[in-house]
Amino acid sequence: MLILHRADTPAAQQPMLDLQIDLRILERWLLVQASNADPESERQVQAYLRSYQMGVASAQMQDLLKLTPNRAMTHTQSDAMVRLHQITYNLPDVKTPKEKGQDDKDPLTIDQVCHDTGEAMLNIASAQPVDAKTVPLMRPKAVLRPRPMAATRISRMTLRAPWTS
Repeated sequence: MLILHRADTPAAQQPMLDLQIDLRILERWLLVQASNADPESERQVQAYLRSYQMGVASAQMQDLLKLTPNRAMTHTQSDAMVRLHQITYNLPDVKTPKEKGQDDKDPLTIDQVCHDTGEAMLNIASAQPVDAKTVPLMRPKAVLRPRPMAATRISRMTLRAPWTS
């Protein structure tokens, strides 16, 4: 429905309307990825969670930008809006594992799109450039933990039912 308001929107507000449209396109793309994935697979869960996170992040960004409605965009913010718009035009067609002939362990495409989108959103929200390397990863590297020790012998006291003596 936002696209219908585009003709009525003043030129000064066009970039914000385009931003809202682009964020909705990304959120819906993630939902399509979730619906195309195998039920209860890692890819389905990942895409659904990312779509939810995208919706929350876009709402927060819109609230942030409403606080400063008449502020002129910086060069960094304008470039970030262009990058975000380009992302929506170059969304990859993520193949399901059955189509690719492999297992469902390759979440990199969705992660990369979300990483690039998040980087662009950070630069849109900030007047100063944001270094993407300083931002925590959504999918941090696995931490190797020592294996738990084998279960020790449980005392008879814990196995006794309260009604027995």
